[in-house]
Amino acid sequence: MKNQLRIIAAGISLWLMAGVAAAQTDDTTDAGVQVVESRLCRAVKNRVVEDEDSTFMLNSKVFLWLRTTGGAGSQLTVTWRSGTYEHTTTLLLGGSTWRTWASKIVRVAGEWTATVTDERGTVLEEKRFEVK
Repeated sequence: MKNQLRIIAAGISLWLMAGVAAAQTDDTTDAGVQVVESRLCRAVKNRVVEDEDSTFMLNSKVFLWLRTTGGAGSQLTVTWRSGTYEHTTTLLLGGSTWRTWASKIVRVAGEWTATVTDERGTVLEEKRFEVK
């Protein structure tokens, strides 16, 4: 009888340890927020891209539209750069699948980048465009 109880106790212990290991594995393999689609455009209406392009006029408004998965409640940072000029915009993700956008009036001609990073500073997306 004692041996049977020991075998049952050992089996329960192994089962519990396997459950803890599985839970730890799930936590560490979480992909977090991902940008699954991004577009540069001149306008966003009803959360939809309008007039997508990669060349924009000086002093016009440029939109970076994003569709994300994962990361509900987290923040993304969009950094707009041209030469030494830099401006950041913060976006809050309200759900696990989310459409959002940032905009910038571009007042410097030349090559630009819009870089999207997560809360840890990991680059998730980068778009290049030109201002004439």
